[in-house]
Amino acid sequence: MTLVAILSDVHAHLDNFLKALAGIKKQGITEIISLGDIIGYGDHPEKCVKMAMDLEQDGIMRNVLGNHGAVVSGKYPDLYWEFNPWAQSTVDQAKRLLSVEQKEFLKNLPIQIVEDGTVYVHGCPIGEKELLPHEERAALLTYSTKRYNIVAAMVGIESLGVDIGFFGHYHLTEAFKLKKNNIIPTNFEQIETFPAQPLVLDLEYFYGVDVGSIGKPRDLKPGYVVFDKEKKIVTSCKLN
Repeated sequence: MTLVAILSDVHAHLDNFLKALAGIKKQGITEIISLGDIIGYGDHPEKCVKMAMDLEQDGIMRNVLGNHGAVVSGKYPDLYWEFNPWAQSTVDQAKRLLSVEQKEFLKNLPIQIVEDGTVYVHGCPIGEKELLPHEERAALLTYSTKRYNIVAAMVGIESLGVDIGFFGHYHLTEAFKLKKNNIIPTNFEQIETFPAQPLVLDLEYFYGVDVGSIGKPRDLKPGYVVFDKEKKIVTSCKLN
């Protein structure tokens, strides 16, 4: 199967998670990658994590770690102090509701997946295949401004030698490109036609795609993207 559905930031919103999974199944897609933050903000962290665990056990969905999961699982508990009071309260709730097994599941998730010319990560692609702790922390978060984060993402994508990077965390659906022979990463371009129109990759460019959010989208339009790995096309799918 050449199609993979990529979603992020479920944030314990069970209804939207179920809608997304139903839509993906209707599309006939059997491979899903979740870019982290299954928990946080919503009311059902333990149910959403259980679904993620079951889907991973069934070979349908793979997961990477997000910053909320890093705190709740105890992998990087000090990131708690990066959160606003509301986010802190939802982390506290998830700590109470998740089982030891569920916390261990989150703690053992990879920080990023690199395969087939593609990197999947929660916050920012890091240009190393084996990450040190400070690099893991950088991959979980984003930088102080979106522009700086896109620059850092493009540097990571180029350093890894991949064509495209998928990430979440911003809760927006956007895409950016950088000419491969351009040594100045600040010269990236935002692709204005996406997500309204599918993104067809030109392999003369590096691409960074923010896949949007299932649970707490800033544009109030929850959704995910579908990547055709053979045809090199990224399509945005919004929930009804």
